[in-house]
Amino acid sequence: MKKIFFVLLFLLPIFAIFSASPPENIDYAQINPEKYPDADSVLILLRQHIRYNPDATAETRYESVEKILTEKGRQENRTISMHFNEHYNRIEVIKLELERAGQIIPIDVESNSRVMTESGQMSSNIYDPNQRVLKISIPDLQPGDVIRSVYRDITLKSRIKGVWTEFSLLQFQVPALYAEIAVDAPPELPLKNLMIKDEIKGTIQYHKEQRDGRTWHIWSARNVPQFFSEPSMPPWYMSAQRLLLSTAADWEEISRWYWDLCAPRMAKITPAMKTKTAELIDGKSGDREKIEAIFQFVAKDIRYSGITVEKEAPGYEPHDVNLTFENRYGVCRDKAALLVALLREAGYNAFPVLFYSGPRKDVEVPNNYFNHAISAVELTKGEYLLMDSTNETTPEIFPSYLSNMSYLVARPEGDTLRTSAVVPATQNELKITTRGALDVSGKLNAETEIVFNGINDDVYRGAFSSWMPERVRQFVTQQLGQAVAGAVVESIELEPADLRDMSKKLKLKIRFSAKNFLIRNSERALFEPPWLGSHFGVVNFVLGSTGLKERKYPMQIFSTCASAENFELTAPAAWSAEILPEYRKIETPVLTWTQNLQFHEQKVSGQRRIAFTQPEITPSQYGNLKQALRDIEYEGRKTPIFRMLAAPAELCQDANAVYLDWKVHFEVKNPNEWVKTDQVRKQVLAFGGIKENSELKFHFNPAWGEVELLNAVVISPDGTRKEVSENEINIMDESWVGAAPRYPAGKMMVVSLPGVQIGSTIEYSVRTTVKNRIPFSMIAVFQDFDPILRKQVSVKYDRCLNFKVDEGLKTRRENGKLSWEVKNVPAIKPETALPPLWSFVPSVRMSAIVGEEYAETVRKALEDAVNKAATETVAPYSGSPEALRAKVREIRDETAKNIRNIGPGLTALPLSYIAAPEITARSGYGNSADRAVLLASKLKAAGLDYEFVLGSSLPAAELFGKFCNEIMIPDFFNEVLVKVKGFGLLNDTDQYAPPGASAHAGRLLMSLRDGSIAGAEGIARDSSDSESVIRLNDDGSAEITVKHIYTGLNAAAKKRFFSEVTPELLKRYEQTMVAGISENAELVNGLKFSLGAHEVEESITVRIARFAVKNGKYMQFNLPGNPASSLIRALPEQRTNAYLISSHAKLNYVYKIALPAKFKKVLMVPEPLTFQLETSGAVADSGMQLHMRAVEVSGNLNIALTATFNPILLSTLKYPALAALQARLNHPAANLVLIELK
Repeated sequence: MKKIFFVLLFLLPIFAIFSASPPENIDYAQINPEKYPDADSVLILLRQHIRYNPDATAETRYESVEKILTEKGRQENRTISMHFNEHYNRIEVIKLELERAGQIIPIDVESNSRVMTESGQMSSNIYDPNQRVLKISIPDLQPGDVIRSVYRDITLKSRIKGVWTEFSLLQFQVPALYAEIAVDAPPELPLKNLMIKDEIKGTIQYHKEQRDGRTWHIWSARNVPQFFSEPSMPPWYMSAQRLLLSTAADWEEISRWYWDLCAPRMAKITPAMKTKTAELIDGKSGDREKIEAIFQFVAKDIRYSGITVEKEAPGYEPHDVNLTFENRYGVCRDKAALLVALLREAGYNAFPVLFYSGPRKDVEVPNNYFNHAISAVELTKGEYLLMDSTNETTPEIFPSYLSNMSYLVARPEGDTLRTSAVVPATQNELKITTRGALDVSGKLNAETEIVFNGINDDVYRGAFSSWMPERVRQFVTQQLGQAVAGAVVESIELEPADLRDMSKKLKLKIRFSAKNFLIRNSERALFEPPWLGSHFGVVNFVLGSTGLKERKYPMQIFSTCASAENFELTAPAAWSAEILPEYRKIETPVLTWTQNLQFHEQKVSGQRRIAFTQPEITPSQYGNLKQALRDIEYEGRKTPIFRMLAAPAELCQDANAVYLDWKVHFEVKNPNEWVKTDQVRKQVLAFGGIKENSELKFHFNPAWGEVELLNAVVISPDGTRKEVSENEINIMDESWVGAAPRYPAGKMMVVSLPGVQIGSTIEYSVRTTVKNRIPFSMIAVFQDFDPILRKQVSVKYDRCLNFKVDEGLKTRRENGKLSWEVKNVPAIKPETALPPLWSFVPSVRMSAIVGEEYAETVRKALEDAVNKAATETVAPYSGSPEALRAKVREIRDETAKNIRNIGPGLTALPLSYIAAPEITARSGYGNSADRAVLLASKLKAAGLDYEFVLGSSLPAAELFGKFCNEIMIPDFFNEVLVKVKGFGLLNDTDQYAPPGASAHAGRLLMSLRDGSIAGAEGIARDSSDSESVIRLNDDGSAEITVKHIYTGLNAAAKKRFFSEVTPELLKRYEQTMVAGISENAELVNGLKFSLGAHEVEESITVRIARFAVKNGKYMQFNLPGNPASSLIRALPEQRTNAYLISSHAKLNYVYKIALPAKFKKVLMVPEPLTFQLETSGAVADSGMQLHMRAVEVSGNLNIALTATFNPILLSTLKYPALAALQARLNHPAANLVLIELK
């Protein structure tokens, strides 16, 4: 049901269901998982009755009958989401009920639902409070239940005046036994276009009749098969059986409508706009230069962000162009309209364009279903230059990722639907040139230049321009480290200096070195050529999953693109080439690949080119693509072998913004009531600072207080002040609100700041009033990722507060107020895996309550809620330990299955909102506190002892435990858990978790008995054991059996997957496992799995015809899965701040390799490695351990790698040891075996 509603009400404007009863008697018992093994639910009946009016308003009545078959189906359908826009329509739910074993169970829609703002729009910087979603929870839904629903969608206003359109599905992602769509059309507005697309023969019937002077069109479908999506396909609803209807005569009618809608808005040209247009084209020669100058102004200087205030056609209608010009922001339609207006002012025949970013539209039936707006100029009759000014950092006026898509030019006389041209891969080519030298020790010194063209420029310029230089350096270092093991970046140069200068190509120059570049022994050396194109460029992420053997639907590629690179390395004089591989050219209609190596005059050189030449792969082309990828994988593993005579020898700059002044004041009236006032003055220094500081967001909940924006102004470099208007302040719902209606709705105030540009000064003040919340606590940090010229924090309180102040901060006491101040603080270096800021920068931690007192307060609130349960006093449980564990697991599983974990955290609401167990059970959902109370009441009813504890996301490192014990910060412990002796923790896992497993393994816990804080003890460690048994043959082929054993939460995840997966998805998973071993792998023995009480095991056997590469008398191969390189992420050699490892896991990899009959001796294997990193930061075990060894006995080679991780906080002194380990593990030598044959 959830899937059905999502498709019908979110993806499509109006599509839904109607039926009073099934068309024939159906035995619901016959609808079961055995009959429908791939389905999680079955749509028994689906009818839709639409009556539209001459003015194109409409009323649609829907009803559905759907049976839930599986646990997964139950989980997916516990919440129904109905999306609508208050400008255009409203939803009325008439009836919602369950049928279970013949009994009807009504659902109280009012008490189980909530209407909220659509939160998904905010990810695109769009804030429209009228975009709404009705969320309905279905409590106590069980597999086997039948959901019946009746609701009505009333169209208050047509999106196109006088035009009615419809897009309806007649195939779904579940089987449909019967579906019917009836359209009641008035004679004044008849249907002019109607069509069934992708029809499944034999499933559809259609007839037309006259009733009371109106025309009825009726389509019915029976026994429609389930639609199975494929990875990277177009949206599935554009390939499913679907019905398209429209009263529009042709696309020209839609084109005219959009022109008439936009024309008045585009006419609002001001003198300032005319002056700006003249300024932009002054001195430009030729149409293209003038057009690009105007385009770049709109693209760069008009920020993508917006609010919806129009009344005629919200969502389609642009702002008046003068408002967009003056405010310097707008969404796609606003920017497109402004661009058209300025181009027309410059004398060009420009038009707004409706665009569909996605698969090509169904051309046969005209409609208004577009999701983007761009602009066009007609330079010659009937031919358009398309322009998309949405992206603020695009060098292209029309990016190639919009190729092969549908668009409609809005003209006064109308225009037809067109398709955007495909940009050739040569225009989207990344060019890489590397020059360097290898010395006798095996060290590489090199320089690389990367030139970004087309889509590569678009993507990378957008990222680089929004990042601080330090983040660019980290990105380049990480990518380079993955391409060249052990690489150390010596310098990075990015051109042009002003990345927003779109007239110059984007170039990246890197100087680097790698000490242990070679895979070597005393006589021979192998090296993987420095192909940086494998880690830079769009070609690396345009292709989605290719795990399926074959496809039914097209596969989409992000964009056409190519990567062409060459390198030349000077080799030591004592080198000679023993084996220089030859590579086969691979060419398909979709993908081409070439690679060559040469050795001449002591120089090793190579060329490689890969290109994706079309944006869509047909099912018939997919097989060729798969074979091409297999061939590339094999060819790419060929490496040159050289003989050697010599033995080997062993404060942020350019910030995006700066805090000029930052004041935070707390006035604490009592422990549960205080006011916080923030006053900020900040200046934007770079383009990245525009994006980071153009919006303000403040979270609150009316249950405990409110947020008030006192003032907000943007001061431009010329002194112009722009105050924030009411339209630029929106109150949005938090994402969880709709699915948990019985909790007070969490809110977020979003402030869109007008006219933010480089050099702008942003000033704002905001007051947060708290009246009924958990006791006051706060952490103030005095260093940030932007430099701070001055920051002051003050607290006024008439009682003693507990606080801790770091060294370097001076406490001032004056008139009952404590204050701290810093000046001229440099920015924090934005490194990965940083611990919480308060743990390593100057900070003040303060609380109005101590741990014991807070623990008792929370414990009492929880126990009071437990005692509201209607249970009798029972004797203590006296069963065996095994029976006790079984009983506790039964309670855990029942709660996990029936009570959704959703809602605000413990500290987000007053403790008075903790609900009685019956309320949580009845509603079918609860936050961690309510679920814990329900669990405790069930344990109590069974005579079982329990203890409440609070869980934290903080790793159980000694430093964090020390901080938490010094000052009580309730927000650190936001989850309520239940501890049962002899079993472990409850309330943080699902029903699939083994006993003893916990999501809080390796984290801090707070006991509510005495307030003590310590690491969780006695919790099973999450582990994964992998064994690969390889039988290698003389011809390089191999048969490989891979077995994985999972424990802890890893086992829980696998058990959930295998318990809920359908046969079709299991088959796909099997194919993905095969492809994950090798693109050349072929299945021998299918996937086998077993689900034990404490572990899950899976295994598969494949054959790889080209597993090992033969170079003369040598044979080389890589260990499947390359486990060593995946253990630790790529790390820079040096670091400024501490490094946090929060993992609490164990990984074992074992390879048992039977070498071929002609095996003579092992020449190279991964070197033995023992690594132990001890630190006082680990609680249970000490630090991190890693062991790797390889042993060959009688033609059998065994390689083992074991890694154990515990929470660790590494100082900068200990970090280099970890970085050196990562470089060694990422080196090709850690994954390669070279043997000599007889």
